Amino acid sequence: MLHQPATPSQDRRNAAATLGTVVVEAQVRSGARNTARHAVELDRQLMIVPGEATSPLSVGVHQLAREPGGARIVTRAAEIIEDLGELGTDLAEPLHSPDTVLDRLDEIAARILDSVPRRTAALPAQIAAQAGTTLREVNRTLPLLHMRGLIEDTAGRYRQTKAAITPALAAGRASGAGGGGDG
Repeated sequence: MLHQPATPSQDRRNAAATLGTVVVEAQVRSGARNTARHAVELDRQLMIVPGEATSPLSVGVHQLAREPGGARIVTRAAEIIEDLGELGTDLAEPLHSPDTVLDRLDEIAARILDSVPRRTAALPAQIAAQAGTTLREVNRTLPLLHMRGLIEDTAGRYRQTKAAITPALAAGRASGAGGGGDG
């Protein structure tokens, strides 16, 4: 069975039959854009899911985002329910990014880690000078950073590991504050 494209009157009926319209893909000229236009004319909530910038199927969606009329970007069903639900009660839970080992470093440990080179290894005195802290503080913090997999020690010289550059690689390491604590 062939899928018949919607007619302009069907686009209008679709928009009128709902509390809101979500446009996921739309070319510059498309029935989805027509339905979106009708939704705005009928004072219905218009929501969009933007797509890849280079996709012809996203051009219409991206234009809807730029047009006046209040298209709202949604990324998940909970946000659609929030937009169409009862004001103040149907709120989507905020998204949280996972905690990484870098998030658990204290300010001094983070500064010391930032001062450890990524390619060539450096001596603790060089790291202390770069971090603007004492050699004692660096010597106290380097073993903790090493235990967390963020730096490697090569004959008393240190450099960052891939886990320091890509924190998800170190996610399984010990938690706790970087400059002190349980490591």
